[in-house]
Amino acid sequence: MDKLQAILLGSPSLQGSHQAYRDLDVELRSQAEAVTKQLPETARALITAHPQEILEWLSPAQHTISYAAVLDVLVRPETTIDRAWLQNKVEAFLEGFDWIHIRFIGDALTRLLSRISVMGLFKPQRTIELLASTILRVDPTASVFTSSHLVLANHALTLGIVDPALPVLDRDITAYPPTTSVRGGRPLSDPSLSATIYISTFTGLTEPVKASMILDYGATLSQIYISRKDWQKAKASLEQVITHPSKDKGVVKAMTSAYRRWILVSLLEGGKSPLLPSYTPSTAKSHYVSQVPYNALANTFEASDPAQLQTELKTHEATYESDGTLALVQQVLQAYQKWQVINLRLSYLRISISRVREETFSGETGQRLPSTEAVDALLREMIEAGMLKARFELDEHGNETYLAFEEDTNTLSETEFAQEIARRHKAISDLTAQYKVVNERLSANKEYAKYVYREQKRQNDEGNQPIGFDASVEDEDLMSGILKAS
Repeated sequence: MDKLQAILLGSPSLQGSHQAYRDLDVELRSQAEAVTKQLPETARALITAHPQEILEWLSPAQHTISYAAVLDVLVRPETTIDRAWLQNKVEAFLEGFDWIHIRFIGDALTRLLSRISVMGLFKPQRTIELLASTILRVDPTASVFTSSHLVLANHALTLGIVDPALPVLDRDITAYPPTTSVRGGRPLSDPSLSATIYISTFTGLTEPVKASMILDYGATLSQIYISRKDWQKAKASLEQVITHPSKDKGVVKAMTSAYRRWILVSLLEGGKSPLLPSYTPSTAKSHYVSQVPYNALANTFEASDPAQLQTELKTHEATYESDGTLALVQQVLQAYQKWQVINLRLSYLRISISRVREETFSGETGQRLPSTEAVDALLREMIEAGMLKARFELDEHGNETYLAFEEDTNTLSETEFAQEIARRHKAISDLTAQYKVVNERLSANKEYAKYVYREQKRQNDEGNQPIGFDASVEDEDLMSGILKAS
């Protein structure tokens, strides 16, 4: 026990200068080796036999590496340790670990997050909270995709507990982890190191990221946002899937499924047939043309032909049901008349309720609403939901009710304007920093360096048009971190 205690209490404390970070790297890496690869089986047996005594020696903040190693031994599905005690220790660790030291034993943290999500160690709400807060402690931007992002999203969707996960799920993914160290000689313990550098399979802060994981994450996010009727975010998540570059230039099943939902969500979000982003792979564009039941529905929706809309539904209802999209199609039909009402503002400043009834049709029946009272109820519902900016007015005789459209403007106060300027300035600064990191990573990539050299030579010697980097290196490789940096 004394020998084990000495190993676990080894706690490097160097900090400060750049050289000190290099020395700290050596000590932290040595400590991680001592409590993982070099830890004898007898020591592991002692940890299992005396968990409470051993963890009493350690502090999550001061002994992050040792604490993580001990929990890696203890937190297993087959454990018989007192549940309440283990909960307290895991919670204390996840809320108190040193965010620098954890980079040297990231694989233990990744396993811990995965295990608590499947073991039911905590109540569902608390599990989601811990997963999200831990991801943010490792990377406050949560913008570098990790396997833990997918664990969180899947768990939140399965449990139906989304709100605690949104601080992570709402963040834009701007980078994918490399498969090797790309620090360029900088110490791993340097606090100024970008998350795009220290989050990698090399540090263990993520499992290897495959294209299927990226597609699964986008699809899972879309399901979460669809359940919340957040059509804008659902559409953005689905676009990440349908535009994902494929290594063999093919289109996988997940992309096709996402496209079908993207069409429907786009109708709900914008009331018109969407255009594919310009960066959609050409093979995918060609494939999506074949999705006739959805493309036809979108075109009919935008053409304002209620009879044809009913025909499309009857013709393809079995397809929608087998695709698992029938419920979403029904929501599209429910929204059809609402978008007709919204589009009336393009022709009218003010329109009588009776005229609204004459000019709009229910997407569910293909008929006008049965009465002006039903139209009135629909309009009030839309106004209360914030979908329609309008007000009710009586004519000069007080006999007929009109719908008066309000100007769609957002006037900012001086304070709000200053806040918006500050927000955009920060966004530009963040983007500049991300561009610098990506440029450094590409510059260190042999394949990219060869591409740049070939392009320069071609332009100087042959005068040919550039063919584009994707002609020699697969886009999916770059996005998923498959290419190894030098």
